[in-house]
Amino acid sequence: MTGTSVRMDQNVSCGLCGAPESLEVRRGVHHGPDMNVRQCKTCGMIFLWPRPKPEELTAYYASQYRAQYLGVIDPEKKYCESLPAARDRTKRLLSYLDQTTRLLDVGASSGAFLSSIRGFLGEAVGVELDEAHREWGWRVKGLTILPSLEKLGNRRFDLITLFHTLEHVPNPVEFLRRLAEFLDIGGRIAIEVPNVADALLAVYGIPAFAELYYQRAHLYYFSSDTLRRTIEAAGGKGMIEGIQRYALSNHIRWMLAGEPGGQGYYRGVLTEEASEAYAAALVKSGHADTLWAIATFG
Repeated sequence: MTGTSVRMDQNVSCGLCGAPESLEVRRGVHHGPDMNVRQCKTCGMIFLWPRPKPEELTAYYASQYRAQYLGVIDPEKKYCESLPAARDRTKRLLSYLDQTTRLLDVGASSGAFLSSIRGFLGEAVGVELDEAHREWGWRVKGLTILPSLEKLGNRRFDLITLFHTLEHVPNPVEFLRRLAEFLDIGGRIAIEVPNVADALLAVYGIPAFAELYYQRAHLYYFSSDTLRRTIEAAGGKGMIEGIQRYALSNHIRWMLAGEPGGQGYYRGVLTEEASEAYAAALVKSGHADTLWAIATFG
């Protein structure tokens, strides 16, 4: 990525390594025309600037985020839409579970993942800032979803999950350190984030995709390298791999029409084998749309 190097008195510092010099990648983002995308010259971390204040983020996620960013304000609809991904995540975690496992899901929404996984372990607890989604999960599905980490008290967990959550926090390193305090001995944190090396962005360079990809809600944009560096800076270590969540049909739709919504769009032409082969090629080349890590701390 290219841009102009700047050094400002307003502490435009990298949230990963703290270096003060960065390159401007993009001006303006989705739902944030006054926010810019920058890349650290030292470690390569990509981040939004200016960063919102913690109190602004709390208010935003408590009431505006799901309607503005996801277009979903109905907790039941969000729950149903999230179930397929929740089941995939459950399958990826089964080898880490038994009937004594205590799990914490941070950013639980209305609880699709908690519902999917709770039959495979001993205890499943969530944390969710959005009041409407949190209360729906408790009232309708009988899930334990709390409004903040502070409400956990001295509880400890064997597995903590962060599905598309780490990119939203103002200081990912400090956030992981804080979460590690809730881990029992031998515990792990599972992390899933968007991959900034996504083929639609980094290889094909589709302008409409970039317009949607860079947005107010995502304060950081991780590569496999910067995700590894973030985990290590927080005192952890772990393996990172790529996962392709969206099918070949979706990519073709983006390339032809410049819009999302292509999952299964060309199912009459594309075979499942073709889509699987394409996904495997993206993972191998490092251009899958999602990064997945299992990290240990201490």
